[in-house]
Amino acid sequence: MILTKINLISMSCIVGFKLYFDNLLIVLIIFAINFHSFELYGQSRSFAGLPQLKPKSPLEYQDHLNDTEEYYHILNIYERLVEAKGDKRMPVPKLSLRKEEGYVASMDYRLLDISLEKKAYDVAKKYGDSGIAFLLAHELVHYYEKHGWRNQFADESSDLKTGKLLAKINDDLANEVQADVLGGFLAYSAGFGLFDKGGDLISELYAAYKMKDNLKGYPSKKERIELANRTQSQVEQMSAIFETAMYLTIIGKFETAYVYYGYLLNRYQSKEIYNNAGLTALLAATAKIDPKLLIFEFPMIFDIEFSGSSRNSSAIEEAQKLLHEAIILFETSILMNPAYITPYINKSTAYIMLHLLSIDLESKLKYLSKAKHTLSIEASEAFDLNDYDLNVKFIDHFNVLNSIQAYLSGEKDLAIHILQESVDRDHQLAIRNLNVMMHGPLTQSKPTPFGDNHELLIDGMNAKKFLELRMVSKNISRINDKNQFRFVNQKNSSYQVHLHEFKGDDQNFGFQICFLSNKNVYQDKVFEDLKIGHPKEDFIETLGKPIRYYSHLNGEVFLFQNNIITISDSQGIVTKIINYAVKQN
Repeated sequence: MILTKINLISMSCIVGFKLYFDNLLIVLIIFAINFHSFELYGQSRSFAGLPQLKPKSPLEYQDHLNDTEEYYHILNIYERLVEAKGDKRMPVPKLSLRKEEGYVASMDYRLLDISLEKKAYDVAKKYGDSGIAFLLAHELVHYYEKHGWRNQFADESSDLKTGKLLAKINDDLANEVQADVLGGFLAYSAGFGLFDKGGDLISELYAAYKMKDNLKGYPSKKERIELANRTQSQVEQMSAIFETAMYLTIIGKFETAYVYYGYLLNRYQSKEIYNNAGLTALLAATAKIDPKLLIFEFPMIFDIEFSGSSRNSSAIEEAQKLLHEAIILFETSILMNPAYITPYINKSTAYIMLHLLSIDLESKLKYLSKAKHTLSIEASEAFDLNDYDLNVKFIDHFNVLNSIQAYLSGEKDLAIHILQESVDRDHQLAIRNLNVMMHGPLTQSKPTPFGDNHELLIDGMNAKKFLELRMVSKNISRINDKNQFRFVNQKNSSYQVHLHEFKGDDQNFGFQICFLSNKNVYQDKVFEDLKIGHPKEDFIETLGKPIRYYSHLNGEVFLFQNNIITISDSQGIVTKIINYAVKQN
């Protein structure tokens, strides 16, 4: 499932199968917020390209409606959006529900207050929580993207020629469109889905506020609705790229997933994307490490099938570089939100791997000490920042890592003792690592395939058939000069397709990877008697032992034989099934 913005990383492209960031650059630009430089009324920002509705004379704030049932409704939505953004480097604006009518929704930089007017709320609630979420997310993006800085600076420097020139610049339309796109993606990442009724909401807001279809200095109502529809397409595309990055990680295409996360980070920054980018670097590093060194299984890490052909001194150096880059990304995720637990787990894992790769005793001790400090000091402070009960899964992951650290420090009895609590809870990762400590590395049994004569089908289609039919989409995002993405959103309600295309280079042929997944409403059988909504155990019983396993905040991901991926929720219910196929160009 986080202060003034930190400008992002400069990420290098991946050359061949070398996955790394070249000259990783994090530029911190902190803008001071001057709370006394604004007029007595807040600068207003409004939804979906609507004009910044400003009455002829400024409206004085009336008593707010923050003690009403409606306010607590929008507050719940607002808090979900803030948590999804996860950027705790800036103070979170307070939220108000207002009586007055004139601004729709607004961001008051003087008071650090986001306001939604009751009239706008009454219109938006017809579209459910997703309509309200988009209104609020739009204003949050204005804040996090610092869209008010120019007007603030111009006001503070009004006695200078530069200040007067800045005051004449009108970048409101550009800011509105950006707030629409990133606000839509923020609402999606917070679990409100893709809001596709922007045009309808605009029409109703125009009517409720008695606005004319054509307003001087602004696009027409008709054009605003068209802009909203095109903006929705961009949000949908970003969401699909985010999902594809996850799918690529699951099937082991870490270097490509890394590029996808870099593409997203250049457009939108969140604690989760930083963490996931770091995880792909961490996973890529494991593919270069001799499996004899990785006798333990680590939290959040796939059980990777290694091919030992490239494990030379150069590969070890690349793995070390990747691990250092992963640590930087985890630390950036932590910087955005110090209470976010996952990157601490991943960061400690990266340090343990650097310990395993080090030859000299001084380096080995240094990295093991850093791993311990990450969990015992840094993560402990993060636990204190959380005002809710943390999932037991986090405790088990911490136990596993603390146990491995103790074992590598020569304290075998302590390591076994630490694991026992999680073993008693039947935590499978703890059980497998305890077996390694007690009996040495175990030979991994191969997953049992269920046979090539069986096909997974969603409404009669699967990934292989889709590629054979040469069905394409003009909906293209160029990830970089060698990789591009196509999103095919089928008109029917059964499935959708995410298509990755690699153009090829001097060392590698081009290829396509097709991911075909069910839409939420699909209820028919996908294989034999299996349906979406069945327990994960039913899929494991039918499909055999998974090749790889991935734990995420809200459930689990399994990769099976015959190119099948399942995603289950926290209750162990399968919510999505993905079939993928690869075609050489």
